[in-house]
Amino acid sequence: MITAHQGFDHLYTKVADIRAACAALGDMGFSTTSLDEQKAYSMGLVSVVFQDAWLAFSGPIGPDVPGDLDGVANDAARLNALPAPIAEQLTGLGPQPILIFAASDLKAFVSECASAGLNPSKPEVYPRPTMTETGPAEIRFEMTGTEPLIADAEAMLEIVGLKHLTPDIFFRPALLAHENGAKSIDAVTLPVQQSDELSERLMQLIPSSQAASATPPGWRLGDVTVGLDMARSGVEIAVQDINRMRVLLSARGVNFTQQGGALVVQDHRLAGLSIQFKELNETPAL
Repeated sequence: MITAHQGFDHLYTKVADIRAACAALGDMGFSTTSLDEQKAYSMGLVSVVFQDAWLAFSGPIGPDVPGDLDGVANDAARLNALPAPIAEQLTGLGPQPILIFAASDLKAFVSECASAGLNPSKPEVYPRPTMTETGPAEIRFEMTGTEPLIADAEAMLEIVGLKHLTPDIFFRPALLAHENGAKSIDAVTLPVQQSDELSERLMQLIPSSQAASATPPGWRLGDVTVGLDMARSGVEIAVQDINRMRVLLSARGVNFTQQGGALVVQDHRLAGLSIQFKELNETPAL
C-alpha cells in the first residue's frame, strides 16, 4: 500500500503541436509558463499552474517538424540525440495523459513502491529553464517512476512520484492569476481501455480511505478526484464565476457545450483532452 504521497501533482499530456496548444490555452484565458523550447530537438513544454497542482503539455514546436507524434516518441535516432531527461520523458509514452503523484519523501515512496512489486527507478533531479518576471530561472524536480501498471498499446499508466525542489519559482503568484478566474483542478479522468484491471491494481496501491467512488472507479488524491473512463480524458477546473467564463469563451470564439451548470471545451489542439469549467465549490464529478 503506497501512502508516501501527498496526492495529485500534475497531468502530463502529449500534443501534436505545442505552440498550437499554447494558443488554445490562451484562448481559454489560462496563464501559462513560458514555452520552454528545446529548439535543437524540435520539442517544447508548457504548464498551467494552480495552487498545488498543474497541467503539463509537451510536443513538437510546429507542424513543420518531420514525423508524427508517435514517430517523435519512438524514433531511436532522435531519442539518442535528446538530453537524457527529455528522452526519458518521451520514451515509451503513449498518447494518453500520464498521472504524476506529489511525494514529499521520495525515499519512502520508492520503498513502498518496491514493497508493492513495482520496481521503482532511482530518484533523479530534472532541471528545466523558465522565464520569471525578474529574468531567467531554473525549475528543478526530483522524480522516480515505476514499471507500468498495464503496459500495452491501449494503456500505459505508471506510478510516478515527484518532489518540487523550487516550489517558489514554479507556484509563483503571476502564474496563479488566470484571466478566466480559474482557481483549482477539481478532477481528472484518464482514458484506459482496461479500466477494470487497472482499477483493481490501483485499489491495491492506494489506501481505501481515498476511494471517491466505485462506478466509475475513482480516488481522492489530495484535493483532486482521479477517475478512469474507457472513452474520454478530461480535466475539471473550478472557476470563480461561470458566467464570466461563458462570456470570455463566447467573445473569443471558443466552441463549448453546456452540461448542467458546466461549460465543456474540446479543442483538437489539446490532443482530445476535455476541459470542463465548473463554478467554484461545486462537487467534482468523474
